[in-house]
Amino acid sequence: TCALPISKGMPVEMTREEKIAAGLEQAPAGMKLVNGCLAAMSAEERVAAGQATIDDIAAETRALRDEMLAETDRFMLPDFPLENGERELVKEYRESLRHLPERDGFPFVEVPGLDMKKIKEIAHEGD
Repeated sequence: TCALPISKGMPVEMTREEKIAAGLEQAPAGMKLVNGCLAAMSAEERVAAGQATIDDIAAETRALRDEMLAETDRFMLPDFPLENGERELVKEYRESLRHLPERDGFPFVEVPGLDMKKIKEIAHEGD
């Protein structure tokens, strides 16, 4: 657990989590208390709590998608050291990012990450 118990009869500084649990402080925006620890709220929880609108979540999801596309631009350069199988997997990944807003449940969807180690393993299966 994150929060330390308060010792009985001894003056102990309360942790932030303890203060939130005791109602002395509010959790920061986008955070909640889970098992005595601060944890990020899901997008759905943020909307339900009035901390974000669906449009806010859609904009955040698109921004993250755009960031992932920008980070993988270099992999598409002809002189980037990828083999054809690896390059095809990266192309498929980028295509899935481009179509993210069309997925059922958007904007409450997971933005996939790119694991280059996994890409290399998949591309070299059967070698």
